[in-house]
Amino acid sequence: NPFIDNLGKSRARGIEAKITLTPVAGLTLDANLSYTRATVQQTLIRPEIINDDGSVIPPGTIVTKGDRFAPPWIVSLAADYESELGMGDVVGYGHVQWDYRSGLTLPAGNLGFNPLLARLDDQNFVSARLGVRTRGMDISLFVNNLLNSQDELGRLALGAGERLLRQTYRPRTWGVTASYRF
Repeated sequence: NPFIDNLGKSRARGIEAKITLTPVAGLTLDANLSYTRATVQQTLIRPEIINDDGSVIPPGTIVTKGDRFAPPWIVSLAADYESELGMGDVVGYGHVQWDYRSGLTLPAGNLGFNPLLARLDDQNFVSARLGVRTRGMDISLFVNNLLNSQDELGRLALGAGERLLRQTYRPRTWGVTASYRF
C-alpha cells in the first residue's frame, strides 16, 4: 500500500551568482549560476509490518543519510539587444535565453527505489524573441523551446505494470504578441 511519510531532517546549502554586463550600448548580457547541495541528514528506517494475515514485511530503509534530492547545478544565460531603427521613435529589440539544469541520480537501496525513475538527465531550454516598439505599441515574434528539446522533466510509474508517464517540455512553439499601452 502507498504511504506518506516525513523524510526527516534535510539540509540545502548552496551559492548563487549573477552578473550583468553591458559591453556596448543596447546590448545586455546576463549570467546566473547556482549550486545547491541538498541532502538528507538522517537515515530513516520503516519498522517491520505485520499484515492481518500474519505475514511479515521486514523493515526497510526509507531514505539514507547523504541522499541528494535536488539537481545541483542551474545555469541561465541571456542576451538582450535594443536599438532605434531610425524611423522616428521605433525601437527594435531581441532576446535569447538558455536555461540549464543538471541531472540527478537517486541512489538504489531505499524502499520504493525504481531504476526506471532513478535518473533524470540534464535539461536544456532555449527561447528567443524579436520585436519592435513604438508609441505604446509592442509587436514581437517569439519561439519557445527553440531547439525542440524533449528533455525529461520528470517520470512517474503508474500502477503495478510499471507504465511510465514522461513529462517533457512543450514542443517548439512559435507565436506573435501584440500589445498597446494607453
